[in-house]
Amino acid sequence: MKSYLIAFLLASGIAPAYCQLHLLSGSPSHQYGDTFAAVLFRVGGDGALTRTATVVPQDVGIEWIGIAYEWRKIVIVARHPENSVVVVDFDKALPVKRCGRPHGPGFPAALWLAASPGRGPSVDWEEVTFDAKTMKGENFLEGMTLDPSMPCEMSVGAAALSEVQYLVDEGFGSFLWSGGVGVPTHIDAEHGTILGYQIPADLPKDLPSDVNINDLHTLVLSLWDNNTGAFRVEVFRKRDKAWRTLRLNGDLRPALRGFGRYVAATENQKRTAQKTRSAGMDEWKKGNRETGPDLASRMADQEFTLPGTLRLYDVDTEKMFTIATNQGDSEILLVEGGVVYWRAANRLYSAPITDSGIGAQRLLATDEAIRDAHYAFIK
Repeated sequence: MKSYLIAFLLASGIAPAYCQLHLLSGSPSHQYGDTFAAVLFRVGGDGALTRTATVVPQDVGIEWIGIAYEWRKIVIVARHPENSVVVVDFDKALPVKRCGRPHGPGFPAALWLAASPGRGPSVDWEEVTFDAKTMKGENFLEGMTLDPSMPCEMSVGAAALSEVQYLVDEGFGSFLWSGGVGVPTHIDAEHGTILGYQIPADLPKDLPSDVNINDLHTLVLSLWDNNTGAFRVEVFRKRDKAWRTLRLNGDLRPALRGFGRYVAATENQKRTAQKTRSAGMDEWKKGNRETGPDLASRMADQEFTLPGTLRLYDVDTEKMFTIATNQGDSEILLVEGGVVYWRAANRLYSAPITDSGIGAQRLLATDEAIRDAHYAFIK
């Protein structure tokens, strides 16, 4: 009976007290020049946010963030000189492991989560070190097992580039920020494959491409033309090896996030003389914050605008749902138990997913920390 009650409450957009909603606020620092903290918050039933842990302090900054819902973990890599790798566990809603990366003062040229058969859930990186005296660089491929029961000295070791085929990637929610440097993945034009999966015969093999999502359920591949901005998004449903083209509006390729059977998309438009501003920019706060940048200044030189339109695609039923936020700084944070959670500026919402569409939305919380919340999970 308890499991049915939990499912009913979640589908109604109501989380029971023992199903606590948590947010991770924080923005990778490498693309802004400034450094930002990673902070965990618990969302109370009364709409109040409680700060539960500072995972990475602001003076250190975030290099990269990755999440794996099937592992129920978030991995955060801190910047040099700390060079630490922190594992946050959903069920504890706290960091459960923190290890240093042994090769400093190098910087990671690529980072990715991997479901390696040999090591289990892990984070891998390609690190580049540079000797100013010899003017030579050296690359290292390493990885760290996420298992918190394994000591750090036993967790970190050499990795193989072949482990890229075990990539786990859930994407990110908006081009206003990103999870940080990821692993470059390319279509094997000779064999017509990517990560070992056969791609559709009519898919162009000479265009820039990204694996946006790869988990147990779905692989999502996007391609685009740098000259025209035209894009194409292909969804591979693994259970029956079926490819489907994801039909989306917008002039530019969207930001994409994966939530098991659901793919979330944030639409982007080309900046034109008629469309010079993103929706709701008057709400955007000026100046940097502990956990995020001044978005208005960042958008000043961008070639795109954000209309405040979020899409949610059900990979199993092939239905598309729309959430109109009228706020460019918005993104879907979580889909769980038949409920979709999203933020719009400093507001957090939820709504049930029904056969006919997204149900009545519910305002869960309003707080400045929500502006920089890019990940959510339920304990």
